[in-house]
Amino acid sequence: MDMSDESSTYTEAENRWNVVSLDTGYTRSDFPLWWRWEADCDPISDEHTPDETSAYDLFQEWDRYLQRRGASPYGLVTISWFVEGSGFLTGAPAFGDHGAENTSRYDARFDPPTSTADGGPINWNRLPVADKRWRPDRGDKGGFVQEATGWKPSVLQPTVPLGFLRHCADVRNWA
Repeated sequence: MDMSDESSTYTEAENRWNVVSLDTGYTRSDFPLWWRWEADCDPISDEHTPDETSAYDLFQEWDRYLQRRGASPYGLVTISWFVEGSGFLTGAPAFGDHGAENTSRYDARFDPPTSTADGGPINWNRLPVADKRWRPDRGDKGGFVQEATGWKPSVLQPTVPLGFLRHCADVRNWA
């Protein structure tokens, strides 16, 4: 068995899912899912546009805001996770002892997604992590973090050191 295929991101053709609502039985069919991430306080970008504020300048403003707020005692920025699909956004799956009874259920309102192609279960590790941009043609909430640093989190990564992000932003902005 080729293990590399099991951990790679779903291709666009593979990333097609059916989801059943537990409340109503309504089935949403044949749509993609992806991980949506939000770094602590990155909605600061809601007050700006890429046309008026560069990703690096907004990153610096965000950094100062986190410092004033006391980001964390260890300099870690918390990352929140969501599953996004065509027209909906819901909390990430709860895995482990503190999670839901069915650890593959990503929300108490839905059964776990099944593959449109073969009816198989979802491998959460293979869902793509959404890119967030901060450019004149696309100003995603919090997109300045990825745009200024070149970094985006790994699936369900809970935190990132602020110092690491500063370093990435400074190196990327050096040229």
